[in-house]
Amino acid sequence: MIRTVKSYRIRKYISLFFISNFIMFLLIEALTPKSLITKIVVSSDIVTGILIILFCKRELREILKEANARHKNFLFLSMFIFGICYSMAMISLFTLTGMDKINIEHGEISYEIAKFVYDHRLLGFITICVIAPIIEEILFRGLIFRGLLYKNNLITAVFISSAIFALLHFNLKQAIMAFGEGVFASLIYFYYGSIFLPIAIHIGHNFASLSIAFLFGTNLNKYFALVILLVSVCVTVINIVVIKRFEKKRLEVS
Repeated sequence: MIRTVKSYRIRKYISLFFISNFIMFLLIEALTPKSLITKIVVSSDIVTGILIILFCKRELREILKEANARHKNFLFLSMFIFGICYSMAMISLFTLTGMDKINIEHGEISYEIAKFVYDHRLLGFITICVIAPIIEEILFRGLIFRGLLYKNNLITAVFISSAIFALLHFNLKQAIMAFGEGVFASLIYFYYGSIFLPIAIHIGHNFASLSIAFLFGTNLNKYFALVILLVSVCVTVINIVVIKRFEKKRLEVS
């Protein structure tokens, strides 16, 4: 279980998030070539990461020190699988319920970002599946969620941090998925105390989302979506059973 810290300042961390996005907004307004705009938007997490390193050094050291003491490779893999299953299940549900047809995008920028990731697949995967999960989990789980726990109960801290996390995303479907992922990642972080586990969930989630987008685009067949949903549920159940056995053995050893 993570340790709540009184000196963690929520306003400071949220301000860093909005400052980084404000910097991106100013650059977007000042520049006209869409290819350059897209690269700036995709790089926004890097700007956030730099601000965290500059202004949250002590908190970052504490988060990483605690994570290294509690990190288990087996759990990292299990959480990665959870992230994949969650993403596949949500995409399948969107297809089966018709929500995949809803397209409330953030103007042309969202389309250009998707095009950039598709045209630069390696760079897109590194940015979306590695850099973004690390920076965003440190910010939203390691700093904001952890700080909220000091003056709020668990449910309130989970809800607020997940809601803020959902606002980061460009469209309704992504926001819904991000909120659910945020809730699960927050609970896992609260229970295990290692920031690496929420990062693993986020990596798995983004990896599955991009993979499905690259393979099937937006035309996922409903029958295939049902198969994906059932497989995701089955794998999740198996994963839970394996984790429980792992935890049981760990308690017996300790």
